[in-house]
Amino acid sequence: MAKQFVVSQQGVCGYICEMRELLASPVKLLGFAAATFGALLLVVFTFEGWVRYGTDIFLSSVQNGIAWCF
Repeated sequence: MAKQFVVSQQGVCGYICEMRELLASPVKLLGFAAATFGALLLVVFTFEGWVRYGTDIFLSSVQNGIAWCF
């Protein structure tokens, strides 16, 4: 028998109220958008670096004897 997921009204209202508070000020929204964009850039550049240099990183780890962590 599957369990049902129950969400309380207070929990939903609290989330909605917090989001309304975030969107009430354009400065807060702009700051949130800039932080999200910065985090996205960090993830994209990290992934791109891993794709480009992943083989070299792995081979140098093998040479140094620390490839067991991969």
